[in-house]
This record gives sequence, structure tokens and C-alpha cells, in this order.
Amino acid sequence: MRWWSRLLSLITRKFDPAEVAAGLLGVVMPTPDGDRGPLKVLEPEATDIPRVRSELGLLRIFAVLHATRNMQSKDEIQDTFWLLFAEMNEQPLSREDVAAFKNNLDDYDMLAFMDIPDGKLLLWEVGKVFAKRIGRAMDPIAGAVGATHFAGAYGIATKFVRSVRVVAKMRDRNVVALMREQQQRRWR
Repeated sequence: MRWWSRLLSLITRKFDPAEVAAGLLGVVMPTPDGDRGPLKVLEPEATDIPRVRSELGLLRIFAVLHATRNMQSKDEIQDTFWLLFAEMNEQPLSREDVAAFKNNLDDYDMLAFMDIPDGKLLLWEVGKVFAKRIGRAMDPIAGAVGATHFAGAYGIATKFVRSVRVVAKMRDRNVVALMREQQQRRWR
């Protein structure tokens, strides 16, 4: 084993797919005032606030899924992510609810399949989709808010993904219980 390979194994942390999914869920779950900035920018005009909050959540989910698109064990990580997402909401989601979330991601998923090589162009396109989905398609400010929110979430998710090495399942434990416990600590 080469020296740089040994060094890299010391720097990266080893996680099983469920732990990676749990870590990525932290990017998606909103903090009490996490959406305040984007809402404040969009507020001057008549905006459907619940719709914008929902769309900001979809942007964070898309950022996580986009960050994991080339990962080893991608399918297992994403499947576990959706299971944890369903359990971690205030009211656990049914399969139909999760399917509805996935369907709402279709406009963003289309961008992922376009395989846009330029990161700035991807941000521009994500911003345009966001603005359209909140009913402000011709508003460049709404597009910039969507692009910025996506970029922030994608940056966090990508940094996490690059810092881990996915290994076979290391230990059997209840990841949902662990996530609930972490979420309760965060809200205190």
C-alpha cells in the first residue's frame, strides 16, 4: 500500500451505507430558522410561504441525491435515505407520501440526467426550475435564491460524501432511533 493511500485511509472516515444516509439526512432536515434568509429575500412580493418552504426542502433533497450520484453503494444509500426521511418527519410519511416527494423532484431530476458539465450552468438551471415551481418564473431574484440554496446544500453534502469511505455494514443498530436522538439534541 502506498503512503498516500495509507494517509487517505486515515483521513477518510469509514461508514456503512445506513450511516452515510443518516449523515446526509442532516443536510435535508431544516433547522428552526434555516429557511429564514431565503424567505426574507422572497417576502416583499406575494409569495406562497408554505410552497416556498416545501420547494426549499426539495432543493436540499435534490442536492443530497445529486451529491451521491457517483457513490459506491448509491442505491443502498439513497434507499436508506428515503426510509429515514419518511421516519424523521413530525408525522412519519407513508409510501405514498414518499412517492409524492420523489415525483415532485422530477423537474430537478431532469437536470441531473442532462449531465450539465459546468457547475455555474447547473446552478442557473436549478434556479430557473425553483423560480418556476414557486410561481415566479420570470423573477431573477427567485432564481438566484433557489440556485444559492441548492449550492449551499450541495456543498455540504459533497464535502460529507468526499470525507467518507463506504464499507460493508459494520454493525446492526437502529439508525432511525439514533437520528431521532440527534434531532432532539439539536432542537434543545
